Amino acid sequence: MSLEMPPDKLTDATKWSSVNQWARNEPNVNDDGAIDLEAPSHKDVARRAENEIVEQPTQRKISSSAAMASPPAAEFSDYDYLPASAKMPAVESDELVQDEDVSPCNKQSYYPVWADNTRDEEAAATHQINEMDAKVRESSPSSSTVPREMLRPGAYSMGGSGRGDAGLNVEDSTHDSTLNLAAELVDVEAEKQNVDEQVKQGLQRVLAKAPIAEVVPKQCCDHRRTVIVVIVLAILSIGITLGVVIPKNQSLPPAPVPSEEEVVQTLSQVSADGGEALQKLGSPQQQALAWLLNDTFQGYYTDAKLIQRFALATVFYSTHGHTWQNNSMWLDNGDECGRWWQHVGGLTCDKETGAISGLDLNENDLSGQIPPEIGLLSALVTLQLKQSDFKGSSIPEEIGKLSLLEKLLIQSCSLSGTIPVTVANITTLKDLNLAGNDLSGPFVESIGKLSNIEGLHLYDNALNSSIPDVSKLTNLKQLNLRENKLTGSIPTEIGLLTVLSEVNLYLNQMAGKIPSEIGLVTKLSKINIRRNAFTGSIPNEMSLLSDLDSLFFYDNRFTGTIPSKFSELEKLESINLRSNRLTGMIPDLSRSTMLYEFTVNQNELTSTIPSSFSVLSNLEIFSLYDNKLTGTIPNLKSMTALKELRVHQNYLTGTLPTEVGLLVALTDLNVQANLMTGDIPTEIYSLTNLLSLNIGNEFGGGNKFRGSIPTLVGHLTTLENLMMNNIKLFGSIPTNMKLLANLNVLWLQNNMLTGSIPDFFEYWTAGEFELNNIKLFGSIPSNIGLLANLNVLWLQNNMLTGSIPDIFDEMRQLDDLHLYNNNLTGSFACPEW
Repeated sequence: MSLEMPPDKLTDATKWSSVNQWARNEPNVNDDGAIDLEAPSHKDVARRAENEIVEQPTQRKISSSAAMASPPAAEFSDYDYLPASAKMPAVESDELVQDEDVSPCNKQSYYPVWADNTRDEEAAATHQINEMDAKVRESSPSSSTVPREMLRPGAYSMGGSGRGDAGLNVEDSTHDSTLNLAAELVDVEAEKQNVDEQVKQGLQRVLAKAPIAEVVPKQCCDHRRTVIVVIVLAILSIGITLGVVIPKNQSLPPAPVPSEEEVVQTLSQVSADGGEALQKLGSPQQQALAWLLNDTFQGYYTDAKLIQRFALATVFYSTHGHTWQNNSMWLDNGDECGRWWQHVGGLTCDKETGAISGLDLNENDLSGQIPPEIGLLSALVTLQLKQSDFKGSSIPEEIGKLSLLEKLLIQSCSLSGTIPVTVANITTLKDLNLAGNDLSGPFVESIGKLSNIEGLHLYDNALNSSIPDVSKLTNLKQLNLRENKLTGSIPTEIGLLTVLSEVNLYLNQMAGKIPSEIGLVTKLSKINIRRNAFTGSIPNEMSLLSDLDSLFFYDNRFTGTIPSKFSELEKLESINLRSNRLTGMIPDLSRSTMLYEFTVNQNELTSTIPSSFSVLSNLEIFSLYDNKLTGTIPNLKSMTALKELRVHQNYLTGTLPTEVGLLVALTDLNVQANLMTGDIPTEIYSLTNLLSLNIGNEFGGGNKFRGSIPTLVGHLTTLENLMMNNIKLFGSIPTNMKLLANLNVLWLQNNMLTGSIPDFFEYWTAGEFELNNIKLFGSIPSNIGLLANLNVLWLQNNMLTGSIPDIFDEMRQLDDLHLYNNNLTGSFACPEW
């Protein structure tokens, strides 16, 4: 069967279709679309060629190390994304061709993987291929009637760039037409080689480190090519991450590096001192300049970028950056706003402009001082330096240049001096927090011009003037000026701050009356003006503050009554008016169902305790002591959250309600110094959370409870203070009181108790014992010395006998000891207190 084909049938489309069929091991199709069953397959041709080679062993052969078959041109469409030098020629092993029962994997085209060859080996192979190509061209006829699809794979190499172990031999005399077609393909490939030569050289250097040469399936090779591409991209990505490639938005070739004089001139023009600090050896500015001059990429920076990097470096050196907790990637030789900017400790960048928009170094162990160069970071929106150690330094005036700043937080940094007036220039400021420093001087009046301010926190300083005009602070929500030395009164302009929600003026030296205009601040939820010298009455207009939840007016000089309309404040949670001079009645607050604290002790209130309080199931602190209240304690059984019930030092009468035993959360029960009578209800001994129980009297008179101390007292194992003095108790001290291991204060004086002092000191940690005037007899237990915390011991006016224990000589913590009016003998040396 002839291997020829009529030339007029060989159109380009037919050629490339046939070639593709050959590569896929498909049958040939004739012009009518029918499959030509008699057309030889490439396996038949291969087998026939091998037989010819065996029959004529004297013919010239092409070395298998250099002979490779070029894939047909149409095949390149499947992998054109790789450079020409990476497109590997198809090779089929002789052994696989001869095997009729080839596995599906072996039926695929095969591609060689480049090995790590030396340049000499490559040169030798290229020379051999060129020599073969020249001889093929000389022996070829001028025209060929052999179709390209009959050219056997493995008959020649692609541009000398491929190497493999599966190359096949060809004889000159028996395949002239085949060699002629090979020469044509050499021309095609030479043309491609010229185009791809530069790409091939670069990729060969990368692939020179690929695995050792082997014949692998095309599918595997595709995977290897993918892996190679991924590796190359990963290398580029790592380079960008480490900051060793060209900075963002820059391109080759490198820009000329500016001279030191040019850099100094640029920085001097923006420096507060005209560049003097740049010349001062060892200054933060000089260190920052030295670092900048060694920057590999400074030639790429605009002036703005150069100034920004200088400012950051100056902040680093001025605040001792080498000792920060987190100085990750600071002073690295990469773009601070490049792809890795998120990893630079404390920096936030504007991705569009490359400018620093945020500097957050809170709680990062900064020390030294804030340099004036902070003002060069003109794009800053947030600046946070909380809890640093800038002791002895002040806030630089240049901070006023941060015209875009919205948040300035320099809290608890030991700063001194005054607040710069330039702060008022930052009209964009929304949150100003300079609390917890040693700032002094007058309140900066220009702060009253910050119309966008929402949070003003200047507490815990030493500001010593009155509050300036605040009428323009119409966006202010939080005003915290506590713990200063402010004087004057609350300005009436406060009524214009309609969005104000929190006011804290605690612990200043302010006086005067609360302006009625405060009733216009309808968003106000918290007001704390305790520990000042405010006078006058509490304005009725405050009942208009429907959002009010916390009101702290204690330790002032308020007079008058508690406004009755406070009963309308349904959101009220805490009200503390103690230590004033208020009179009148306690208002009905039954509608304030969220109330958890009601403290009005140390006033001059004269009413009874409203029974309506019994519905306040969330109430935890109920403190009414030291007033002039009368009547009885109402039924409080619904107040199940109550922890502190303090009604002592009033004129309350009646008995202690048994329902008190239902207040299981109670930790402090104090009814001392009233006019109460009756038996002590045993229900109180079921209050296992009780820490302090006081039902006695300070002096004679007052409560007149009857009975003895029951053994049930041993159930109060959490008890720390037990005070039953001056109430005419009888009987003895129960021995099971030794179970009160947490007891610190025991007052039983001025009762009618008898018996000896119980020997249970080894179980206690008490620090104050007052057992005087109760007719105790017997001796003083020697193990009283086990009370290591004992500092007060009163045993006078009893009937004690025996000798005074020597242990008193060693109780150096004891500073108040009374033993007189007993029958004791002996003496002891007074400790040298």
